Amino acid sequence: MAVLEGPVFWASLSVPNKTFDPATYQATLVVDQKTADEFEGKGFKIKEIDEQPALFFRKYYNRPDGTTNPPVRVVDKAKNPLDVAVGNGSKVKIQYQPRVIENKYGVFNWLELQAVQVLDLVEYNNGETDEFDMLDDDADDIEF
Repeated sequence: MAVLEGPVFWASLSVPNKTFDPATYQATLVVDQKTADEFEGKGFKIKEIDEQPALFFRKYYNRPDGTTNPPVRVVDKAKNPLDVAVGNGSKVKIQYQPRVIENKYGVFNWLELQAVQVLDLVEYNNGETDEFDMLDDDADDIEF
């Protein structure tokens, strides 16, 4: 297995993303251009986030036999288990395994997500959290 480090976006690590079928645990990691060129040369698709190259990692929720895969292992800097939703821009290390699928439609390369180590957490905000600061009583009233 191999490891890459960088900022992560759209991470679904403890709960699978079921937006599209099949459901997957997934993460998109921003990488430097040299790394992107190496992966592209090996047949992997390169995504783009804010005009920067990125790699897409996934782990299928269901195995071919119909049983479910366990969630992705997520740990902190000290390798302690971490049960938190990882927000966009968090700095992480992703452990992955390159995979190849060959079928009647061709040969497809993908990166299987194995584990994530969170180095600098940006907490995920699902829009339900109040982000307003408490104002002093002496502060001017602000009308919305």
